[in-house]
Amino acid sequence: KRMSALEGMLRGTLGVRIEESIQDKDGPCPPLSVAFRASCFRPQLSALSHCSTSLCRIDVSCESIKISLQASSDGKTNRMARRYGAERMIVVSFDRKVSSKAVKHVIDGGVWVNGTVFHFLGCSSSGLKSRTCYMFQGSRTEIESVLAECFVMKKDTPATSKRMKRIGMLFSELKLTSVVVEDKNVIEIPDIERNGFNFTDGCGGISKDLADQVKEGVGIVEENLPSVYQIRYQGCKGVVVLDPKLDSGKLMIRPSMKKCLSGSKPFLEIGLCDYSRPYSYGHLNRQFIMLFSALGIKDEVFIKKQEAHLARLEKLAEDPEVTVQMLYWRNMPELARKVVACQGVLGESKSLK
Repeated sequence: KRMSALEGMLRGTLGVRIEESIQDKDGPCPPLSVAFRASCFRPQLSALSHCSTSLCRIDVSCESIKISLQASSDGKTNRMARRYGAERMIVVSFDRKVSSKAVKHVIDGGVWVNGTVFHFLGCSSSGLKSRTCYMFQGSRTEIESVLAECFVMKKDTPATSKRMKRIGMLFSELKLTSVVVEDKNVIEIPDIERNGFNFTDGCGGISKDLADQVKEGVGIVEENLPSVYQIRYQGCKGVVVLDPKLDSGKLMIRPSMKKCLSGSKPFLEIGLCDYSRPYSYGHLNRQFIMLFSALGIKDEVFIKKQEAHLARLEKLAEDPEVTVQMLYWRNMPELARKVVACQGVLGESKSLK
């Protein structure tokens, strides 16, 4: 409620002035300049101490520029936003109708917000698709220093595309924990490779007590301890599997998980992207169906799958087992447990109608 009220107040009191139009043109690119009629924008952002990862978001279209606050409702953020916050970072998003040349003009020239310049910092993999990037307050030299503090690129990453992917790890959407793993507690073991295939690509391990800390740190509500965690740790990415044989507080990393080397100020906390859940089902989307059809799978197979799924949905109010499975599949474990508890009280012969 506080976030909604503040955002409404900002929209009511702040105006936007575009000093340079976002259009295709030749010659050197001038910076996009955004000015507010009120000087209270930054202090109000800083006042959000309970939501320190809220960032100023600038949406650029061919007709206008919109200012808003970007904050995740489910507690997810990224490591750079947590470290530097609203004081030094902004989010800039471009509409699909804005040409690539105009986007390049803005990124090369930077963005001025009330006299403060922000330069391109990086973007996540999803940001490339949605044309959304992060910009940092400071010169390009300062930005290079900031990136070097986080991690150092390996010598085998000269390609620009691969370098962008590595920087994009800093902006992966995740839930940050307070679980710190020192270097002495990190075990490095080789990958299992045979005949040119890597059978452990991106797969490590985690001790039980460390997994418990991660679960409590992000507020996982499932009673059972998840067996797999998708994590970000320093310059590593991948999944770690619960390994009861590991000593207390240990994190097992393989070479295939290490994408970058640690910098002078590495991220020692474990960041959780996702975790395993009971009744986690896969599903067929349009891309998979087209691929299977091209490989010779007949349409009748997909029709039968769809009919079976619709038949299960019709049993939601009659079969508690189907109800519980579907609730877990929709990531609603608390409601699923209530259904189980109610069924235990009512008796197995009772339906849910």
